Amino acid sequence: PEDRVDQAHLGRGGYRVAVDWHEVWSDGYWSQYLGGVKGAIARRVQARCARVPQQAFCFAEMTAIRLRELGVRGEVTVLRGEYDGPLDPPTPRPPEPLVVYAGRMIPEKQAPAVVPAVMSARREVPELTAQIFGDGPQLGLVREAIASSAAGDAIAAPGFVSSEVVEDTLARACCLVLPSIREGYGAIVVEAAAAGVPTVLVRAPDNAAVEHIVEGVNGYVAENASPEALGAAITKCWERRSELRASTFGWFSEHAEALSVAHSVQRVVAGYANARR
Repeated sequence: PEDRVDQAHLGRGGYRVAVDWHEVWSDGYWSQYLGGVKGAIARRVQARCARVPQQAFCFAEMTAIRLRELGVRGEVTVLRGEYDGPLDPPTPRPPEPLVVYAGRMIPEKQAPAVVPAVMSARREVPELTAQIFGDGPQLGLVREAIASSAAGDAIAAPGFVSSEVVEDTLARACCLVLPSIREGYGAIVVEAAAAGVPTVLVRAPDNAAVEHIVEGVNGYVAENASPEALGAAITKCWERRSELRASTFGWFSEHAEALSVAHSVQRVVAGYANARR
């Protein structure tokens, strides 16, 4: 029946829909997120959606691979651009011994892990401080971690602040730390790079943000979110601060056009035109 529907609606080689797949979740993550029965249903829905004839767009190679594993019925185009800032940003500001986290405080972002990581790095860089921006269900855990570490003079978690405050603080930081285990793209990594600020990420099966990182050029990918692993990466960012500032900004400048949302829109429009022909 599905084949007959395809022929009736599509003619020869056409597509029924164009689909933006910002993420494709793994079986394990669906189970973790929704539980056994609901997770199983969600996995089946995701798989059936992939089998609808379509022109698929996604923002990470990881997502493209998972779509093909699901048997997606149609072409898959990987887009790189979600950045909507200036493509020729000003010269980066000098780095300070400052670490920034910016994001929602939900379990998969692992914001509380920033506190022990910074405290670990402070053994090598005593002047290091941190600003942990964002709100969500784990903000209380972040503040508890600060209090239990007696780190109130070095680490602050003010909650939600304006984008201007985040941008100004991030521009002065020696690195952005994002210990998230699930990212479909990681826009904040690109935004940081536009200011010459490298990023420390965590390697995880569902973390596509690592695709932005060239090790030692625009940041580091820690093998886990332990204080030792994250702290060591933060320390490297400070020790190589001037060199890393320049190479991070160079990486962004080299890839700025492809990283822009305008470039993605152009490719999507071209995809529509090709599908119509």
